Amino acid sequence: MTILNILAIIASGISILSVVWLVAFKLAGMIQKIDSLERNGCSKLQAVDGKVTRLMVQMEPFWKVVETQIAQSLHHEDTPRYDELLSRLQNKLTISELKELHQYLEQDISKCKETCDSGRILSVALVLGRVKTRIMEGVLIG
Repeated sequence: MTILNILAIIASGISILSVVWLVAFKLAGMIQKIDSLERNGCSKLQAVDGKVTRLMVQMEPFWKVVETQIAQSLHHEDTPRYDELLSRLQNKLTISELKELHQYLEQDISKCKETCDSGRILSVALVLGRVKTRIMEGVLIG
């Protein structure tokens, strides 16, 4: 083995070691960035989760009023099934019952628009919003 071969082997070894060192250095930098994003992202997600939870707790009394008092104000004497679903809204309704109630509410709001009953339109819209929310929650859970 000549000196040139030995120098070539040493140069190759140095080259390989420098590539490994650069890759390790870059990898360490990327790991630090990922850790930083993970810490910051998690804390931001936790903050958003806390705000959403507080909002849900604050909205719960409002939705109880919508489900009870406002829903009861929509009763008709000539629509017993609609009235039954409105009465049971504060309790558990199946997804199919919620969808059926949704159809009744859509029909009701169309009739209200024809008669220009703005108070009833608002009541139906609030109950309709709650029913849509519960349908979405049921679909996501189920």
